[in-house]
Amino acid sequence: MSQTFKPAPPGAVAIIWTLGFIGGFAFFAVRIVLAASAGVSPDLYDVGGAFILLICIIYGWARSAKSYRVSEGELNIDRAAMKGVSVPLEMVKSAESKPDIGSFFNMSMLSSGGLFGWGGRANVRKPMDINSMVAYVYGANPKNSVLFSIEGGKNIIVTPADPQGFLAAIRKASVRPPTAPATNPPKKKRKH
Repeated sequence: MSQTFKPAPPGAVAIIWTLGFIGGFAFFAVRIVLAASAGVSPDLYDVGGAFILLICIIYGWARSAKSYRVSEGELNIDRAAMKGVSVPLEMVKSAESKPDIGSFFNMSMLSSGGLFGWGGRANVRKPMDINSMVAYVYGANPKNSVLFSIEGGKNIIVTPADPQGFLAAIRKASVRPPTAPATNPPKKKRKH
């Protein structure tokens, strides 16, 4: 039996990026329509800008997380229009809710980060932190982050609307239940 979880609503950064791209496309599209209605050929820059932004919007939407399905021994990350991602739960070393994980940042120009959420490799860090973590992020709201540490050093982050219910389903479906990372107990001082 599988359980399906909805992604969390987009955070502020995802909303700003998405509206910015859609606004940019609308700007160029209006200029093209106005030129065509005046009987003039649209400017090549307007056509090029509209085309590039439209491709980015479609690509970002296609890679965005549509749902998270937890079934026996597997997590499936379904995307809006591209092939999903499958994570065997036997490879999961730990799984934990991380609402204070920080922000997600694109790692390359071809990343779809921020536009309808994140759909691939990203840097993750807190504002005042110098070091960042590389993770595969599938979601739109860092405040709902669930971090999976996978064997081999890979990190996967998803952002379900109900992180605690999602983690309970993961633990129930796991072959061996993932654990939260162990913390080192404080060392006792020796008496002299």
